[in-house]
Amino acid sequence: NIDLNYKIYDKNILNINIAERIHITITEMQGKICKKIVTDQNQIDISDLQDGIYTCSIATENNTLILKQNLIIKK
Repeated sequence: NIDLNYKIYDKNILNINIAERIHITITEMQGKICKKIVTDQNQIDISDLQDGIYTCSIATENNTLILKQNLIIKK
């Protein structure tokens, strides 16, 4: 069972409640990949991203896409 509730808080952290190893890809709206992470952690540091709109894709270890959503970062 995967809980896909996540949000940006503290302007520098993406909080993800998923109880398995995942692949996260964050891209700019133009399609440029800004960040690729493989993790089993619940908090992802996004402090290096500039203000803007990004697409966040989250996939399982076997590349099954479980979420694709726009992120709005405003610091």
